[in-house]
Amino acid sequence: MVAVLIPDIMINYVSDFIVPILISSWSIFFFVIICAVYSVGQYFILRFVSENSREIRAKDRYFNMIHLIVTVAQYSLVAIMIFIVLEILITSKYHTILLTAITGVTGFLTVGILCLCAQRFFSWYRTNKNSVVVLLYASSFALFAFGLAFISVNEFLLMSEKEPIRTSQSEVTFPSDYFEPGSFLANTFDTYQYTYTIAFVILMAGTALLLHHYSKKIGRIKFWLVISLPILYKIITSLENFGLITLESDTESFYYWLITSLSTSAGGILIGIAFWTVAKTIRPDSIVKRYLIIAAFGFVLHFISNNLTLTAASYPPFGVATLIPLPLSAYMIFLGVYCTAISISQDYQLRESIKKVATQDSNLLSSIGTAHMQQEILRTVDRFKDVLQEQEKELEQKTGIEANMKEEDIKSYLEEVLQEVGKTKNQHRETYWGNNNSS
Repeated sequence: MVAVLIPDIMINYVSDFIVPILISSWSIFFFVIICAVYSVGQYFILRFVSENSREIRAKDRYFNMIHLIVTVAQYSLVAIMIFIVLEILITSKYHTILLTAITGVTGFLTVGILCLCAQRFFSWYRTNKNSVVVLLYASSFALFAFGLAFISVNEFLLMSEKEPIRTSQSEVTFPSDYFEPGSFLANTFDTYQYTYTIAFVILMAGTALLLHHYSKKIGRIKFWLVISLPILYKIITSLENFGLITLESDTESFYYWLITSLSTSAGGILIGIAFWTVAKTIRPDSIVKRYLIIAAFGFVLHFISNNLTLTAASYPPFGVATLIPLPLSAYMIFLGVYCTAISISQDYQLRESIKKVATQDSNLLSSIGTAHMQQEILRTVDRFKDVLQEQEKELEQKTGIEANMKEEDIKSYLEEVLQEVGKTKNQHRETYWGNNNSS
């Protein structure tokens, strides 16, 4: 599906340069193909999200409500898109109010979802003020919602000024290219640009801390590479917005916006790769793996959809299929990131309990470095399983999310704890003998 959305956003970005090509029969045929592929793809994405969120939705009415709203909205948006396609094929025109409806629903519904995301993360942070990750994500979601609210109002007003019927003879222009400095529309557009950039930086900081839990599994260099590439993307796409470069000709503008459309898509894909890379290091039956995959697809869709506008209102309106998944992507990010963060937090609490038991077990500690260490570890695992299950049930009742730690995880973590204790003992011995020799 992403393979057809990328050409869709590329054409949307340069639609004012290629009007003669847009109104051709082949272009209209390609537009219909894009809409059809997205409609089918959305069905499978919604089914995937529904199947993998069944447990959390059964225990959390909050998520069940959002899931229902998003599902109804997404199918309604696809219905509007299909109506636009039929209008173009049958009457060779379409009503601008349909684009206005899509713009309004996607923008304001996404703002609502992001506000709910921020509220849930801030609420969680109040009960756990040591979690910097939760605070960063809460702040980024709040800023994304704030900026998107401004740009949604902006685009809604711009769409209302367009002529009511769009045909192959209609002029194709992006109103943002002609904003008067200091005007209301210019100020709202600038506010969006600045808040979006700040929110993106905070989001990447939170993502780095969240996924750092798994950095050893994928390698430090690879981890920081997949985290830093999206930041590089953001720098590239911000050059013209903040006046860092000046486009002096139509040719320069055409190629700049074409490249920007590709870098916008690449940015979402790169963030998705960061989550996907971590997901591949986790065992297949892990619930965290499913949440990370949902978040990965959510980020890919969100950063492709969120940097697009229908205000040019071209004929046919390329970009419609790419804008529609914006609310769905916000919901997927919320579901994936929130559940991953809670699962990792639960995992950390369980590991702390294991560490406490291990460091108080004299038989286990005395076995460090001996042939009996593996036997003592297995004995401790068997003894701790019942206690761990009770803690997992308690955490699951509080959060609605199933704990992720298995027997092999307990064994692996016990080995890590014993290695740390063994290193500490060796360091103390070296310090002791060093002090004695010097005296």
